[in-house]
Amino acid sequence: MPKAVRSAKGQTVNFDLLKIKQQMASAPKTTTVQAREAFIDQKFKRRLKKMKRVVTEQVIGITVEKKKAPQVAEEQEEENTAKE
Repeated sequence: MPKAVRSAKGQTVNFDLLKIKQQMASAPKTTTVQAREAFIDQKFKRRLKKMKRVVTEQVIGITVEKKKAPQVAEEQEEENTAKE
């Protein structure tokens, strides 16, 4: 029969149950679990590629806007000097 021990916080801790859970977690994965993980990973990779594409498009858009900004400022300066 497993013994339950009280922790310093006053919670009951069952070390036998913790050991069993650890063994279950470290057990090798079945083929169905591996196949499901592979499917999820492939799906996640597609999402990452899509997100990278969107981010790069946004970055390219920002750099184009930054490049246009000095030209606009120069044109405004030329207009201001021409009016004077």
